[in-house]
Amino acid sequence: MKNNKNSNNANFKNVAKSFFRKEDAFLIPNILCYLRVLLVIAFMICYLIPFEIHGNELAHIYIATGIMMLAAYSDFIDGYIARTFDQKSELGKVLDPIADKLLQLGIIIVLVIKYHSSIYVCMMFSVFLAKEITLFFEDLFMARRNTSFDGAKWYGKVSSFVFYVVTCFILLVVPFLSLSMDMENQMIIINVCCIIATICLILAWVMYFLLFLKLMKKANTPSTEKKSSDSEDSKHD
Repeated sequence: MKNNKNSNNANFKNVAKSFFRKEDAFLIPNILCYLRVLLVIAFMICYLIPFEIHGNELAHIYIATGIMMLAAYSDFIDGYIARTFDQKSELGKVLDPIADKLLQLGIIIVLVIKYHSSIYVCMMFSVFLAKEITLFFEDLFMARRNTSFDGAKWYGKVSSFVFYVVTCFILLVVPFLSLSMDMENQMIIINVCCIIATICLILAWVMYFLLFLKLMKKANTPSTEKKSSDSEDSKHD
């Protein structure tokens, strides 16, 4: 029992060392991931704390838009640098999706704070949170079976694309529509957008869960076959 515990601790240390090497911490793609996390915080602050510049009441929206675009661009450029200049790392494989999810979470938190009265906004937030928590535990469970989703699937990418388009439209375009549209019509547009995004999130969630079941069944098959093979051998003996 003690040997098993020591072995597990040794394996954990080896895994930790492979993911968190000092030389990887300062690679440019990883530094851009740190920057993206800081930009998420800056975006939330700028959007939620209104301020004027030369009498422009929507100045904070302009600045928040610029920050969000910079964060999104950093997501593209860090991958390009990693591939082009051979700066891929295990740490980067962990940091990049975390930074992406934090950006999505930051956007949807701002959305919920601003439009908390809409049940559809809250529903989209709940589905998003449940989906990400489920995927996190599925990843952990599969890691123990030495398997994984092996990257984002097309339905996950489509869901993320729709999510970004919808949330960015609500946060960055709807405030300008308020200049020529009443609140009731604004909320209709917001609710329709949230319903579309929620449907895409649910579909991706279900597809990932079905893939999870398929991968787990595949991971368990070899051990089952091995047991039956051992059983056959013992009978022949």
